[in-house]
Amino acid sequence: MRKKERHALIEKIIRENQIATQEELVAHLLAQSVFVTQATISRDIKEMQLVKTVLDGGKTQYQMMSNTRETPPIKLEKMLGNSLRKLKRKDDLVLLQTVPGTATTLAKVVEEKFSSQLFTVMTDDDKILLFCLGDEEAKEVKEQLEVIQAKSR
Repeated sequence: MRKKERHALIEKIIRENQIATQEELVAHLLAQSVFVTQATISRDIKEMQLVKTVLDGGKTQYQMMSNTRETPPIKLEKMLGNSLRKLKRKDDLVLLQTVPGTATTLAKVVEEKFSSQLFTVMTDDDKILLFCLGDEEAKEVKEQLEVIQAKSR
């Protein structure tokens, strides 16, 4: 199967099923006689810009980036409420610790909201490190994130 066809099938599977892991996606493809490795799925997820979103109750699922229709403030509030576990600041750095699997998606939304105050952002599976332009910017970003998180409770 060609990549374009596989991507179309993956999109269909994601839209019709609650897929939380790459292994589940591989299993759904296998059920349709499409044999792929986890490494291939990982590349497909990146190329298709699939994002892991947190559902009510804390469960996660892959979605198409375009499926996240909420406006950024509502989306950020909801995401912080569902996935943020800890928030710290030191000098010009702000660290967000999240539910595993949610950091990359949350980082994109945070970066969009605070782009004028950030130098860059680094993420892994459960952490986001914001490199702010200075100490004052870091203080403002942390305070705003705390306010947004408080609204989500």
